[in-house]
Amino acid sequence: MNEINFYGTRNGMGLRRVQRGAAWAVAGHFTVSKEPAQIVLPTGSGKTAIMCLLPYLLRAERVLVVTPSRLLREQVSREFSELRALRNVGVIPAKVPSPSVAEVEHRLSSHREWQNLSEYDVVVGTPSVLSPAFNGVAPCPDDLFDLVLVDEAHHSAADTWATLLQQFASVRQALFTATPFRRDRVLLPGRTVYEYTLGAAIEEGIIEHVDFVPVRSAKGEEHDLSLARKAAQRLKDRRHKDAGSKLLVRTDRIEHAEQLVEVYRGQNIRLSLIHGELGASKVQEILGDLQEGVLDGVASVGVLGEGFDFPLIKIAVYHRGHKSLPATLQFVGRLTRHLPSPAPPAELLAVRRDIQAETRELYEEDVNWRELLPAISATAVAKERERREYFLKISEPDPIEGVAWAAVKPMCRVWVFQRPIRFNLHKPMSKSFAHRVVLDTGKKEDQIRAIITEKRRHPRWMSNSKLDTIEYSLYILVDVGGLLFVHGSDDRSVYELLSSLGISSPRRIEPEWMQRLLNGSGLESCFSVGMRSARAAGGTQASYKTIAGSSVEGAITTSESSSYALGHLFSRRLINGYDAGAFGASVSGAKIWNPHHLDLLDFRNWCIGMAETARVSANLDVPGVALPLPQTLSRYPAIPISAVFSDGLLRQGLFVKLHNGESVQLAVAELHVKRSSRKTCLLWLCSEGQELWEARINIHGQVAPISDELQVMRADNRPHSTLSRLLTVRPPTLFFADGSVAIGNQCFAPNGIIPQLRTADIECWDWRGVDIRSESKKCNPPYGLNIHEKIVSSLRENDPGSWIISDDGAGEMADIIWVRRRRDEVAVDLIHAKYSSSYKASKRLADLYEVVGQANRSTRWLQPKLFWGELHRRIKERRFTKIAYCRESRDEVARQVKLLGEEPLKTSWGISIVQPGLQMSGLDMWPGGRLLLVSCEEWVNQLGAKFRIVGS
Repeated sequence: MNEINFYGTRNGMGLRRVQRGAAWAVAGHFTVSKEPAQIVLPTGSGKTAIMCLLPYLLRAERVLVVTPSRLLREQVSREFSELRALRNVGVIPAKVPSPSVAEVEHRLSSHREWQNLSEYDVVVGTPSVLSPAFNGVAPCPDDLFDLVLVDEAHHSAADTWATLLQQFASVRQALFTATPFRRDRVLLPGRTVYEYTLGAAIEEGIIEHVDFVPVRSAKGEEHDLSLARKAAQRLKDRRHKDAGSKLLVRTDRIEHAEQLVEVYRGQNIRLSLIHGELGASKVQEILGDLQEGVLDGVASVGVLGEGFDFPLIKIAVYHRGHKSLPATLQFVGRLTRHLPSPAPPAELLAVRRDIQAETRELYEEDVNWRELLPAISATAVAKERERREYFLKISEPDPIEGVAWAAVKPMCRVWVFQRPIRFNLHKPMSKSFAHRVVLDTGKKEDQIRAIITEKRRHPRWMSNSKLDTIEYSLYILVDVGGLLFVHGSDDRSVYELLSSLGISSPRRIEPEWMQRLLNGSGLESCFSVGMRSARAAGGTQASYKTIAGSSVEGAITTSESSSYALGHLFSRRLINGYDAGAFGASVSGAKIWNPHHLDLLDFRNWCIGMAETARVSANLDVPGVALPLPQTLSRYPAIPISAVFSDGLLRQGLFVKLHNGESVQLAVAELHVKRSSRKTCLLWLCSEGQELWEARINIHGQVAPISDELQVMRADNRPHSTLSRLLTVRPPTLFFADGSVAIGNQCFAPNGIIPQLRTADIECWDWRGVDIRSESKKCNPPYGLNIHEKIVSSLRENDPGSWIISDDGAGEMADIIWVRRRRDEVAVDLIHAKYSSSYKASKRLADLYEVVGQANRSTRWLQPKLFWGELHRRIKERRFTKIAYCRESRDEVARQVKLLGEEPLKTSWGISIVQPGLQMSGLDMWPGGRLLLVSCEEWVNQLGAKFRIVGS
């Protein structure tokens, strides 16, 4: 040690400033810490010399050196054996003997093979022969090494590397890398003790700067040929020719590399192919040919990215560029090795349009690589330092084994809510949350809280717990600018989480916020668009329509633009002319997402970015999408007509458990609505005319019970949610007399143009002899029929072989159900009738409100299995349900209805409104009535049923 001269004497050279700084920084670190030491140095700054020096400085007895590849293993072994770099500058005198070096080429399969290495001072190997993570590699004995040096340490977070290093946790470790950040964002072990920037290395003359040479293809010319022509041209440049510059061609597949060898041969350039499947001796042979001038360059499939030291390579060609910044910096480092003056320029050739990755900033127009490349490198290193400090701050003092917040990478998917004024992000969770909290960042960060929970899952078909599993869930809340971004597994669990934090009725973000976000997000080409018709659930046509394909925004028709609103979209984004990936948003669900997985720091910043995008964007239009967006509901229209459950609820087979222990299927229950103020409506859940539950819904879509709360159960009798929470998460659709529809906090208003009623849907009946003021009760003299009797008579005359079923009464499916059977299909009409308020036919809105509401609600029955099953139950059990006309007996009708429920036939549906007090002439001149009837007609038609109006 006393004979080592750190400043050197030979040729006036000595160690470089960066080498002295790194060596002393590592030595200083180990005087106060046992953490691994990270040393960040640009490629070409003399890293191997520092590694050779450290054992002397740290007075190590035996050193293990870990390299990522066989080629690098050989280079490092040779340098330790000769100490050439240190001897050439006078740091180590000739009289100091070189260390004995063992190069491990085969897996160490036993304790004895490890112990045999005790005869050497330095042991060099790759993880494939050293790491116990590989089959056939034995663990290393304790105390065999007292210093571990890791080359290209950005690999150290990988499982095989991490397993190797963990067995040396008590040993001093020095980790060297040019890029202390990974594309998968996993943190490297240890702490950065020394960092030397790329800019500083260029300024000091240690490495050369690199110029980007953009290549443009002639029209119709393959990019590979264009790049080969340009490479041949650059090799002929006088400076490259005089220096003997060599070529490095990079692609991502062996097959492509073989094709490129032929393409370059056509330009009189001699290449040989190097890839990971070649043996070390073959690689050395190729490099020898390169050195002797037999070859002009090499075509590489990634193997020359690290540790490759061949200073004459001054031109690199990207046929398939690296997608990540670390790999790009490693690759560019192959070109920066210093040559004696006059040195040729280091150049990277690429077609700018082929670069679609995180490195695209380097390839934009008018970019100066001499300034930008060092700046990007420094920024990336600084960001990695910020990430490390961030995760150290939020790390658990006693984390679950193998679980760290730095390893958590959620997909970018969030629900967006208005944050309550008094909300405390770090409030302890109540016991109402059904999941057990495993990890919680708690109060460690002001803007974000992350929670990992566990819940036992039991297979329904098992009678014991042998196959029970533990399911883990991740929840993240980000508080920014009065908004709350929430990540979770599904709607229900997100609302349960918020409830446990004191937000019992969360307010979804307003549609205008979503509109601003979409407008400012650089949407370019949609590949999926969802259109919400805001119509009743059920039927043979979905009330939510999705179109998918390339640029589907251009496939939206004029009629769809007038009858649908934007529900969701998936689109590509363009940022500064480059593809920024996919982006999705649900306007109705207040959700945004993209397919990227980010760590917690980047996830927080992504949410902040979304909030800022929406804040600064003022235009409410969504570019390129010819669909209106819903408006924020500021007040309820005056006259509600009906309320229906969301389509998603009806299809889940849910039940409502009553306080008397009985249950009612949600699909057969009815919702009734009444406006109580400008900002609230009353809701009633009814079944068979019995009121089961009452609640209040406000313009924010929040539902609060007035009567005692009811529990909603799954089909297997497991609890699902309370009814009020369920209707907050999946709000009902409210229909109003002015043609508008409200769903949650959103309003879908008519577009102002009232279409004409289709004449085929209008029928005028002769009501002479009918008491039009009596719907089903005994008619007044001198009339001979009430309205129902008139309907039955007309239907019977129309089709004597049909079934005519009266279901009149509270909770009816329809007043009259008309069934006509054919060979392999069946036609069903649900007929709703209402008595007239006057014996004189006219145009009275009051005569229409209730019957239109009934027609609206009955659309839920336009599902064959549900309809026939409920009709069978009513025929068998309900006293109000009667066979008004049929040639078969009641029992026979019930039997056939049951069969139709088990094996439904093709069904054509119809819904009819019968109002004898409605004067049919001049309907088109009656705006209020026409709007009400047209809206109902559209709702019914879009659900696959025919609509009919019968009047006078």
